[in-house]
Amino acid sequence: MKAGLIFAVVCVVILPCRLLFAQSQPCTMRTLVTVVDKASTLPVDGLNEKNFQAKFKGHRLPIRSVMPAPAQRRIVFVLDLSASMARLYSFHTNRSLLDIDRSLAMNGLPGGLSPGYPFYHLVNLVLRDAIPAIPKSASVAFQVFAGKHSAHSEFAAPDAAFEKLAELPNWNVVVQGDNLNTALWDNIDTALRMLNPPRLGDVIAVVSDGVDNLSKLQEGSLRKEVLEAGVKVVVIMPRDPDFDLLVRPEDRAAMQDLLDLAKVTGGVAAVIGPPTSTDALPPYRQPTHMASGAREGYSHDEEDAMKLREDLLQMPDPDVALPVHPGELFGLLMHQYEIELEVPVLKKPQSWHLEVAASESARPMYQRYLMPCGGEK
Repeated sequence: MKAGLIFAVVCVVILPCRLLFAQSQPCTMRTLVTVVDKASTLPVDGLNEKNFQAKFKGHRLPIRSVMPAPAQRRIVFVLDLSASMARLYSFHTNRSLLDIDRSLAMNGLPGGLSPGYPFYHLVNLVLRDAIPAIPKSASVAFQVFAGKHSAHSEFAAPDAAFEKLAELPNWNVVVQGDNLNTALWDNIDTALRMLNPPRLGDVIAVVSDGVDNLSKLQEGSLRKEVLEAGVKVVVIMPRDPDFDLLVRPEDRAAMQDLLDLAKVTGGVAAVIGPPTSTDALPPYRQPTHMASGAREGYSHDEEDAMKLREDLLQMPDPDVALPVHPGELFGLLMHQYEIELEVPVLKKPQSWHLEVAASESARPMYQRYLMPCGGEK
């Protein structure tokens, strides 16, 4: 009888303890980290495992190794060709859509996208700066969309992929009413499926003003999928505070959601300002004066408009948005570190913290959540 009782105690007490102990064994996570100097935004090179400090719930996470990021990278560009991008460029240049359209048709544009509509010009400026900065060993594909329409290209070397971009459909979003809205989250999700199965070093590069008013997929669901895949989201977002005043509040919220998606996945962003007279795309910088926020057809009164404009003039989050050109953004990705660390077994995503030890000037950009055990992030 006593022996049976002892056996029962062993089964109830000791075995669960062993199971608990087994489940607490750490697993390995590999993730890519970008480290930039806070002042210059230049990459910080030459770091090793002794330079990084990882913490989870106040406890140190062992870092096994630090090495250069993989040379073979896959990048899917998600190109927003919706009407808001066209109107944004028109607003930037203070030219009518028809005027821009005629100008492009007469003068043409070098490389990639076919001329004809202003959003092509804006996206062309971005790609002409970004593509040369991507190593030739990388594979590039494009997912382009306008309204309910979308198309994609196959993976190819950067220059070859850019040349084939012109073969994709050319939608006249200025005229066709069903293209006025934007399904941004749905098309980022499509890009994610183009990277299935995901690999360490995969990137989704989104060129968009951040507006979404058509997607079936919610941003929270997309964020979960991207984090589970370990794919970095890079954002190139044209912005103008005056133009933002004309955007619906719910659409402005989506702009911040897109930047947040880049931040939590360990990506980076370039928020670019209005094109200059030479068609350059300068980094977005806070204006030195406050102009009136009232515009013809703007529903807010002057006081509300000024307050809204002050909010919009705040610089984007420096933990993700850098004052750099698109080409410099992709240059930073080539200086990433691959970090291997031990992480606990988790049942759900949990936040963690990574810092560069003994350095106040270095800013690491990394995936902000540890995912349930294992995987490459």
